[in-house]
Amino acid sequence: MLTCRMPLPRSVVEVYASVWGPSEMVDAHLSAICYDLADTLSFAFVRAVSDNIPSLKEYAGASSSVFLFYMQGKVVAKVVGPKMSEIKAKIFELAPKL
Repeated sequence: MLTCRMPLPRSVVEVYASVWGPSEMVDAHLSAICYDLADTLSFAFVRAVSDNIPSLKEYAGASSSVFLFYMQGKVVAKVVGPKMSEIKAKIFELAPKL
């Protein structure tokens, strides 16, 4: 299992293969969440190229992005593909209750 130090206790990492690039399909949605709610929800939003990070090699060459959800540096959930409704639901599920 991948663990890492993230700037906030909760992070969403879009992992993608360099040959395919990040999912442009979710850019507007994640940008809106990031700018509107990142501080309120205490989430960091990060993109990582799987080819460059040894612990993400299992995702190298994948044609679809994988969204990894971290809490306290540990992966707690994963969404495969740009399924924005699932991604948003997972963000709000893991967010601290306001």
